Amino acid sequence: MKKKNLILILCVLFLTNNFKIFCQNDSICSNLLKNKQFFQLNDFLKQNKKTVKPQTYFFSQMFVQQAFGNYKKAEAFANKLEKYYSKKTLTDSLWQNVNRSLSSFYALNAMQKFDYAKVAENYEKIIKNFSNGLDSTQIDNYENTVALFSTLKNIPPQKINRPPKDVELQSFRNKFNHLLVPVVRGNVQSQFVFDTGASFAMISDSIAQLMNMTILPVDIKVLTSTHLQIQPKLAVADSFYVGDILFENVVFLVSPQSDLTFEQVDYAIYGLVGFPQIMQMQEIRFEQTGKIIVPRKAKRQSGKNMFLDGYNPVIEVFNQNDTLLFRLDTGAKTSELSCKYFEKHKENILQNTKKNQVMRGGAGGLQESEEYTLKNFSYKIGKTIGTLPEISVIANDYEFSRLFDGNLGQDILLQYKEIILNFKDLYLKLVK
Repeated sequence: MKKKNLILILCVLFLTNNFKIFCQNDSICSNLLKNKQFFQLNDFLKQNKKTVKPQTYFFSQMFVQQAFGNYKKAEAFANKLEKYYSKKTLTDSLWQNVNRSLSSFYALNAMQKFDYAKVAENYEKIIKNFSNGLDSTQIDNYENTVALFSTLKNIPPQKINRPPKDVELQSFRNKFNHLLVPVVRGNVQSQFVFDTGASFAMISDSIAQLMNMTILPVDIKVLTSTHLQIQPKLAVADSFYVGDILFENVVFLVSPQSDLTFEQVDYAIYGLVGFPQIMQMQEIRFEQTGKIIVPRKAKRQSGKNMFLDGYNPVIEVFNQNDTLLFRLDTGAKTSELSCKYFEKHKENILQNTKKNQVMRGGAGGLQESEEYTLKNFSYKIGKTIGTLPEISVIANDYEFSRLFDGNLGQDILLQYKEIILNFKDLYLKLVK
């Protein structure tokens, strides 16, 4: 065989092999991103930067950096992606997908800045220009989101004003282990659930009226954690105290008190302090007694085990050979595993546990749910190893839990002397 032919064959084999590697790695990135596996995707990009196509690398990095709170880095990657595609001729479907993804990305960035007009503008752009390939349910969701944020477009960003010292919130747990904190507006005081699982603050219509809040009529529908649909209004408080911490321009979902009242268990919720307020506190320390301390200065720590999915904190949890993603929900009495976990471990669950029909509560009322109970569920969060005597597995396909393995609730948090929740370096630390 001539030397030139051998070199040509070797070049073809090299390029073919490289092409396969690029395609394989691009597929891995796409799958990890689709399933919000940001920890794994971040590690994969570090190890395989040279064997991932530039557009895939930029696209993946903009969402990874956004999830980990690095918004300037995320926007820099988005700019690189736009420049890359500006020099390419795209098919209609690819052009639609790229622009739809970029608009969603910029909308999520705007949400973190409480720039409601920008959120509405970017989602409206998707409906008007990039809706090809979307089904009716997806379009309805976008229209609902646009209606929500368009109503808020003239509301200034939420601000936090904290005293120049550590703040102690005189909190307490009720019979359902909900953590309640004191809130004040004007001369009206109340106790609201401190709830990282609430994407927005919520208030009953009766308390909103007492607190003389500005009510904004809006035609939206909100799906609760139990698939019940409620049609809340919006309220805005120019000032609102959580303990001694003053918040300005707080947006609330307003729900009828009847939707927040559970007569079957003689219980009522009057409002929720939600994730947007909790996130701005930067660091919260929960003591086993129920006391909450918001330090003036957040404590730095390396080793993230949390990312943000919009207004939802998500925790990395290890269980035997599984790496799981749990939404952190301080408003939940118990932790639970989702339908995603159920499908993955269905055979083992069906063989070793019994099915139960239980009533699940949320805004809007109670709903029957199909659940199983696992015994002695082991977990590792950060460097801390623990066991739950039992945990429920939800078989029902709730939309909020499709991409995550479960919710991390008070039954885990109550086992520890102190819980440190840090949104500056994105970590949850359990202290024995």
